[in-house]
Amino acid sequence: MKWLSRSRDNELSGRFAIEARSVPGVKLLLWNVTLAKRIELTRAIHEITVEQEFHAADGSERGRAAAALASLKAEAAVIGWGLAGVEGLVMDGEPVDIEHFLERAPERLAREALGEIQRASSLTADERKN
Repeated sequence: MKWLSRSRDNELSGRFAIEARSVPGVKLLLWNVTLAKRIELTRAIHEITVEQEFHAADGSERGRAAAALASLKAEAAVIGWGLAGVEGLVMDGEPVDIEHFLERAPERLAREALGEIQRASSLTADERKN
């Protein structure tokens, strides 16, 4: 895994590439985490996680379903925040770009991207909940 890539003497790239294991030939481009990016993520998922916890506490089947939906929304927000691009992914003869990744990419690839983003940002399970 390449954390910081040097393109010139002191120039660092704002993103790095990971070869996808779940879909051979695909590269996931992830943003390097900055303090500003971490603040942006926290803002993006704060209300979603509060909603998820509220529904989970309900205990009813409807509450559990709403909590599961909120959890999926939080995962999508993390992917949208941390994924800078995707290379080599073609679905039905057309390349899948970043704007359509969640709609068209196989779920296993989206879950792999989520895991890599979480690993790269060093978020613990408790930090992801908060």
